[in-house]
Amino acid sequence: MSVSIVRRLIAKDLYVLRPMMIGALVVGGIGVGLLPFGETEFLVGWLLLFIAALLLGIFTTAVGVITERKEKAHLFVLTLPTSPTQYTVAKLAANGIAFFVPWVVLSVAALAVIAATPIPDGLMPFIAALMLYVVCYHSAYLAVALVTDSVVLSTIVIIVGNTAPVFLIPAMFRLLYLGAEPAAAGPIWTPTVLSILALEAVLGVAMLAVAIFIRSRQRDFA
Repeated sequence: MSVSIVRRLIAKDLYVLRPMMIGALVVGGIGVGLLPFGETEFLVGWLLLFIAALLLGIFTTAVGVITERKEKAHLFVLTLPTSPTQYTVAKLAANGIAFFVPWVVLSVAALAVIAATPIPDGLMPFIAALMLYVVCYHSAYLAVALVTDSVVLSTIVIIVGNTAPVFLIPAMFRLLYLGAEPAAAGPIWTPTVLSILALEAVLGVAMLAVAIFIRSRQRDFA
């Protein structure tokens, strides 16, 4: 019975989050389409791609988790034969599908366009690092939303997450080319690049793992 309820909770959330998924694919797809048409178009393109992925993570969490907690709509789960852990799993699964399906499609499309066009392949690590940063941001925001309805904490995550790229993007450009051959024609997957990508992935997983642990220790759905 509880497995069926979890599936229905996931399906319900995906129905609600569907417009965000479509919007991100449309806006991000436009950005990917602009990449090969020149330097200005490339700049506008990756900004559109980055913003589409960023907003996708924010809105899927805000609509799928924060709004539900704020309006106490999630309390209906108390009447169902399910546990806080199962409820959290359902939220994570729905949010993960809603976020990662468009994210994977856009990331793969962007890297494929760079590989198949005259755009320097050396920019592939930059795009990969940029998109993984979005995963970290989304994971942090989702983790906070799952365990608390504190407006202060959510606001802090948004401020930090939206401000950090101003400093991180220039730093990424410098670090991603650190130790690379100046005349390298292909993607520059240096140890520094791989370390950055691994760190972003680990941070994203760790924040969600902590949220799941905290949520599993809570005795109610408040």
